[in-house]
Amino acid sequence: MIRTYFRLAWRNLLKRKFYSGIEMAGLTVGLVCFTLVALYIRRELSYDRFFNHADQIYRVTNIEDRNGNRYSGTSSAMGIHIAQDLPQVTKVMRVFFPNRMGSYSTLIQRRGAGNLRSGKDEMRSSDSRFYETEILHADSTFFDFFDFRFLLGNRKTALRAANAVVLSEQTARRYFGEQNPLGKILMLDNRDPLVVTGVVEVPDNTHLAFDFLRPAHCRPEWLNTWMYTMAFTYVQVPDETAVPALEKQIYQLVMTHTRGRPNTDYLKSYHHRLQPLTDIHTTVLNWDIVRAVPATQLTVFGAIAVLVLLLGIVNFVNLATARSAERLPEAGIRKIMGATARNLVLQHLAESLLLTGFAGALAVGLLYGLVGPFNAVVGGSVAFTDLLTLPALTAYALLLLGVGLVAGAYPAWAIARFAPTQGLKSARATAGTGQSLRRSLVVVQFVVSIALFCGALVIDRQLTFLQSADLGFRPEQVLVVRMRNADRPQFDRLRNELLKQAGILKIGGASTYIGGSPGSWPYLTEEMPFERPENFVNTMQIEPEFLEVMGIPLLQGRNFFPDNASDYTESYIVTESVVRNFHLKKPIGAVFRPSNRPTGRIIGVVRDFHFESLQKPLGRMVFGIDSTASYRNLFIRLDGRRVSRSIQAIEAVWNRLMPDYPIEYFFQDESFRRLYDQQQQLGRMARYFTGLALFLACLGLFGMASFMTVQRTKEIGIRKVLGASVIQIVAMLGMEFVRLVILATLLAGPLSWYAAGRWLDDFAYRIPFPWWVFGVAGLTVLAVSLLTVSWQSLKAALANPVESLKTR
Repeated sequence: MIRTYFRLAWRNLLKRKFYSGIEMAGLTVGLVCFTLVALYIRRELSYDRFFNHADQIYRVTNIEDRNGNRYSGTSSAMGIHIAQDLPQVTKVMRVFFPNRMGSYSTLIQRRGAGNLRSGKDEMRSSDSRFYETEILHADSTFFDFFDFRFLLGNRKTALRAANAVVLSEQTARRYFGEQNPLGKILMLDNRDPLVVTGVVEVPDNTHLAFDFLRPAHCRPEWLNTWMYTMAFTYVQVPDETAVPALEKQIYQLVMTHTRGRPNTDYLKSYHHRLQPLTDIHTTVLNWDIVRAVPATQLTVFGAIAVLVLLLGIVNFVNLATARSAERLPEAGIRKIMGATARNLVLQHLAESLLLTGFAGALAVGLLYGLVGPFNAVVGGSVAFTDLLTLPALTAYALLLLGVGLVAGAYPAWAIARFAPTQGLKSARATAGTGQSLRRSLVVVQFVVSIALFCGALVIDRQLTFLQSADLGFRPEQVLVVRMRNADRPQFDRLRNELLKQAGILKIGGASTYIGGSPGSWPYLTEEMPFERPENFVNTMQIEPEFLEVMGIPLLQGRNFFPDNASDYTESYIVTESVVRNFHLKKPIGAVFRPSNRPTGRIIGVVRDFHFESLQKPLGRMVFGIDSTASYRNLFIRLDGRRVSRSIQAIEAVWNRLMPDYPIEYFFQDESFRRLYDQQQQLGRMARYFTGLALFLACLGLFGMASFMTVQRTKEIGIRKVLGASVIQIVAMLGMEFVRLVILATLLAGPLSWYAAGRWLDDFAYRIPFPWWVFGVAGLTVLAVSLLTVSWQSLKAALANPVESLKTR
């Protein structure tokens, strides 16, 4: 019986190839989009779930009482005392991310023969040297806490020695090829030898992804301090119900152990939350080192994918119900011959499932070729093999079954419910059946398309605003060169040599680049003499020339004087927001000192500038200078007419003066734009899916227009005989769709206004909602719709009325 249903279904599909093709195309596009996004979301939600006891592991985070800001860093001493004082915690682990926190890279180089002898010629001859950023430091029991799979080495002893380093599998292959790396030597910044003690498999779906892992006790000054929040503390708590009480106990523990300690008063304003390990990747916190993908973004992607799949299903239902009128005589005859309503329903469901199966198979083929472009659009790491696992294939099969049943259920019911006598009437006599439903489904298609179109326009306008907004400094034509272990005389020599090159206008140094990770420290004034979170200010060490190079104007006071000794120890330049935050009526000369120094004063005030994404409120910045340190970043303003030649000259000078270090540089404006990578991904996703939604809507519209034109062939012939012009007939056929698009625009307006407004609310600096997008989206969709139906309308209007009026 089942085979008979599917044989008949195959014949019916072949009989109506045109409409079946439209239905299958819509379902295929919907399935491809939905499956790609589902695989992407599944991968993003899989982060860290492969660890044993992942459901028992938490990261300690801080919540600021005053404004609810949440931070991921903790004091390193906290982990020590949690392990000692809180028995409900079975394990504690501290991890440090110095390169991510400091926004710098480290030169790692393979030593030729695996010995520790120095030799610059040997090091320069090696081709296995790279600047690295994914360098983690952790307690020596790291691999007991996080069970990465060891490929080489001993997990118990791998981090025991201070000069030990564990490599990821990919990193080991990059430096040593197919050789066994155990015991081999890697040089860190040309001075510190590291011995490879292990190689582990590091999946790409963990927030702890690393290339190099070093023991934290190689930096003992990090390990037992309450002053800095640079440790990331993880705890294992077997009893989930103990978590709320534990959070309060951690606060009491911190208060007990910091009482009377200097530079720790600010900790009183923090309370603590235990963040589940599996939530870290999808939660964005302040000052976090994790490259998180916000859960809201995943929700948006998922909602768009569901809508696109829904459009494919709506296409199917719309055309199937429209064609049901043609099949009513067949249904009537079959009922008279003894078929039951159940038989008819099963027959039509078989057609729906068969068509969905073909669409699903075609979608799999398209997925194979589209995974790469999709990853490029969303910045994902989806692999086609993700679909080939048993759970994924099972879910895909269930998806096809569900889509087939949902798409075929109403058309099957619509045909089966008619009495035999109704079914035997002329198809045209029942052509009006289900028209209200079909119109409603067309409106749904265009509501989705117009809402997505409006959202894409809003996202594009906001991104344009972000990239063209006045940042308070001039990032264009500024090349940032990363300095490498240079002492101050070497730094000055490099700068002086570079200034002799044509095309280099100005040079300044700074401890970090704009958009990187500036330090933060509490400053005290007479008005605010206590260490509290509001006293914390971002800090940068700069050269006096830095302000001029970056175009940051001085509003009050003076710049630093390199010959003035007091400027190096007790003078600071602040932004306007610092003056407001500390309630300084006369900032020049006001007391302003770091909490760990006895003196300090403000000598200048500069204009506020954005050193973070405009998604965040304007930050506060304090500038100081250092008489001995070499700045990590050299800012070079170039003549825009000689950029290429200037870079060549910079590379030549660098290679002559810094031969042991490859040069590393980037443009400041390009680096700042990368702060909006996630928003750019969302914008690209919105544009592509808007195009697909419009394509699906027009595909269905084309099928509907073709069917309606066939149904009204005699009416069109009669109208032409009575004198109707071609324009009048085209207008008559198109006017119904015009009304539906106008209705869809009115319905999509509030939906897109609400959704886009919620998205814009995530930005501290945003555009007002552009009301004109409703008109642009509606008119564009209307124009595309009219173009879609015009071909069929013209074809019907130009047909010979004699042929139209012949009996069919």
